[in-house]
This record gives sequence, C-alpha cells and structure tokens, in this order.
Amino acid sequence: MIRSTTATVTTLFGALLIVQAFAPALPGVLGDWVATYWPPLAGGQIITGYRDPAPLAPWPGLAVMAGCVAALLTAAFIVFRKRDA
Repeated sequence: MIRSTTATVTTLFGALLIVQAFAPALPGVLGDWVATYWPPLAGGQIITGYRDPAPLAPWPGLAVMAGCVAALLTAAFIVFRKRDA
C-alpha cells in the first residue's frame, strides 16, 4: 500500500514496536485498548508460556490479529487493483 521502502519500514517499526512500547503511557481507555487489542500484542498471546490475565486469551487474541491481517490484505488488494491494473 505504501510505495516508498523507507516509509514502509518506518511505518512497520512505528506500528509494531513504538505503539506497543508507549501503550502504558497513553491516557486511560486508549492505553487499555492498545494494551489489549493491538494486533501484535493480542496475537502474541498464543505463544506465551505465562499468561497474564489482563490481555485477551490466546485464541481470541489470535482471532484479533488474523482479522487485522485479513483487513490489511483486503485493503492492499484493492489498492493494487486500482494502481497497477
């Protein structure tokens, strides 16, 4: 969806690492939502040995991550068809 390699890598690291690192610093409900439903954090629950009771359970977390992947793939397919067809 992003044509520039630099912008893609910056967005990737920003979305995967920076947002979840600053989730506890976000105000109130927004911080709680990010800590619970952010796709890398929610999907990562499936591979953890120690389960924290605060975030989602492993299978609902994996479903959240799979839903986000499906939404991004759909958006990428639509953008690809518009730009390159």
